[in-house]
Amino acid sequence: MSSSTIRAGQLAGAVVGLAAVAAVMAPAAVGASKFGAKLTGVQPVGASPAHNCIPVAGGCTRVGVNYAATSAVGANAAAAENGKVKRIRVVAATPGNFRLFLAKVQSFDLATGTGQAKVKRKGPRIFYEGNGFTSKPIEHFETRVKVRKGEYLAIKSRKTSALDCTPATVNQLVFQPPLGRGGGFVSADAFDRCQLLVQAVVK
Repeated sequence: MSSSTIRAGQLAGAVVGLAAVAAVMAPAAVGASKFGAKLTGVQPVGASPAHNCIPVAGGCTRVGVNYAATSAVGANAAAAENGKVKRIRVVAATPGNFRLFLAKVQSFDLATGTGQAKVKRKGPRIFYEGNGFTSKPIEHFETRVKVRKGEYLAIKSRKTSALDCTPATVNQLVFQPPLGRGGGFVSADAFDRCQLLVQAVVK
């Protein structure tokens, strides 16, 4: 047998060996990261009827800065990395809608419910059905919004039921009139103990 000849058994062994090497050398698949509310097994307690902004005219911006009711998914109240928000997940008690935003936060004080925020990116308007008390409470919405590490979920609406109102601590900073994109940091007008039931998936 010449040196260039390889038996069938040898060929199979070589292929298996190469496959094993390739598997070791191949980079691991990069999974999605998440931030915002942990939604598994969650219900929108105390959120029906939907909670209005006060006063109602013009609505308000709600920035989710804490997740005392459900805990933050993956311990990430804010984005853990740069990327794109590919999906928004919502649990709500009644039908409604909101405009999605991503915001930067500074000087947040949990004890006093004070802090400042500015809107960095504007997302789509999301219309949810309010399935929070059904067997399939989590609603999914495809998006393509850039996000930077450290940005928080924010929504603009006149009212919302995407809330869990069991906590006794501060979970949202509330801004009225609503925050506009591109401005500087603005001090919150109020805080809310209800927690946003909104989650972002980043890829």
